[in-house]
Amino acid sequence: MALAVMAIAGAASAAPAYRWIAYMPGEAIQYGIADTDERALRIDCGARDGLSIAGPSAIDGAEGSRTNVGFGVRRQVRRHSGRLIGLGDGLNFTVDVNYDDPAVAALRAGFPVTVYHGDTAWKVPATNAERVLRPLIRACRSRQARTTPSPAAGGKGASVQPVQRSFLQREATVIVASRRIVPSRAASSGASRP
Repeated sequence: MALAVMAIAGAASAAPAYRWIAYMPGEAIQYGIADTDERALRIDCGARDGLSIAGPSAIDGAEGSRTNVGFGVRRQVRRHSGRLIGLGDGLNFTVDVNYDDPAVAALRAGFPVTVYHGDTAWKVPATNAERVLRPLIRACRSRQARTTPSPAAGGKGASVQPVQRSFLQREATVIVASRRIVPSRAASSGASRP
């Protein structure tokens, strides 16, 4: 697993095919290769007020187990507690951050972010990140505003819409019996795969 992450980390800093793209417009962006799951970093609308950042796991572990991830910006590293999750490209980490998290702010301002996971670190350039990050944040805030109860609607008996699950949560369906993740868009509609 660590060798795969090191290969991605090397490719992320050297390959011109890696770039910031709208992976799922309005739901997810990634720094990787277009039309593939090959990426060094992915940013999705979060389950609550914020974003989810995911990337290839540099450690082996059980899906759902806790992990620590660091994002370095200009000699400052901010650590986040997250979880391991299986996606189409294998085991990934995912952490929830606020819209104003230093890593997000750095990418928007054109500064690279260094990702620290396990004993591995890789740099994610910010070139053209703002071009796809700004519309993502706008879409996420709009969606979250529609699914979060308004303070004006408070009080007893007010109807509250459920908080939307993040795209990562909807994309992965955990099959407990076999302990593997099967990507499924049907998971968001409540349907399940055998």
